[in-house]
Amino acid sequence: MARKTVVIGGGIGGSSIAALLPDDVSVTVLDRGPVGRLAGSTGLAPGFAGLLNEIPVLTELARASAELYDDLELNGTRGFERIDASL
Repeated sequence: MARKTVVIGGGIGGSSIAALLPDDVSVTVLDRGPVGRLAGSTGLAPGFAGLLNEIPVLTELARASAELYDDLELNGTRGFERIDASL
């Protein structure tokens, strides 16, 4: 019998969690909000992955997430690219 999990939030965080769950887990992703407008962290800054936070554990989580995003690829096309924001 497959385990069942519900992930609340379909932004980058919830989607990433859902994608990384083991194959034997049945996943349902729930999201709310107006159609056509992204909500949460994804809607506030789409395409931006900030790696610094005033709370150390959130900085650690952001950096670990970016390392996972570095490996995103579909049919030879990368899904995440880092830029030097100091330019």
